[in-house]
Amino acid sequence: MKAFGSRELERCIKKLGFTFDSISSSHHAKYNSPLDKKVPIGQYPFFQFQLGRKTYDPHSANRYITQLKKFGFTKEEIEKNLK
Repeated sequence: MKAFGSRELERCIKKLGFTFDSISSSHHAKYNSPLDKKVPIGQYPFFQFQLGRKTYDPHSANRYITQLKKFGFTKEEIEKNLK
C-alpha cells in the first residue's frame, strides 16, 4: 500500500459515499457514513480523520483503512479510491 495523506483520504471517502458533517477545533474532519452501509454495533456512524497531513504514519494509515473496512468496504475498493 502506498502512503497517503489527508487530501487523498478525503477524496477517497467522498468517492465511497460519505457526506461531510463538520470540522472540529482540533482539525479533525467528520463525515457521515453512506446510508446504504449498516454500521456495526459499537461503532460510531461517522468517519473522522485529522486534516493537514501530507502523509500519515503507517500505523495511522492502517487504522483508517481498518475503520473503513468496518463499514463494509473491501481493501481493494479503498485502495482503488485512494489513487
